[in-house]
Parts: sequence; C-alpha cells; structure tokens
Amino acid sequence: MGHVIFRCPKTDKEFDSGFQAGPRDLRLLPTGAKINLRCRICGIKHEFQFADARIDENDLGRRSPNPRLS
Repeated sequence: MGHVIFRCPKTDKEFDSGFQAGPRDLRLLPTGAKINLRCRICGIKHEFQFADARIDENDLGRRSPNPRLS
C-alpha cells in the first residue's frame, strides 16, 4: 500500500490525494477512471485521471489505517 499521488495542473507540483492503493489497484481501474478532488497545493477542485496517478514508493509495504482505494 502506498499513497496515491496526483500532480496539480495549475502549479505542476505533486500532492498526496489522501487515498492509499497498491500498483495493482490502479491497474485494475477502468480505462479513463477519474476523480474530482480539491487540490492540497492550490486549493482548487480539479478532475484527475487515475492513469496519471502514481503510488508513493516510500509507502509500499507499510500498513496504514486509511481506507484502500479499491
């Protein structure tokens, strides 16, 4: 499990979405799956595609009480 990371389209900086998933979880999502989130960088709501997300590799293998994405 790792934190799902998106990139703010306004600032081009990455931020933690607050979700956790494994690489396999992201691959199992339907093509074009999207989510609307308030960006933790600029404060604006953006639509993000999971295909553009990445998993924070530093978190992989750690357990967390946060809910899984799947």
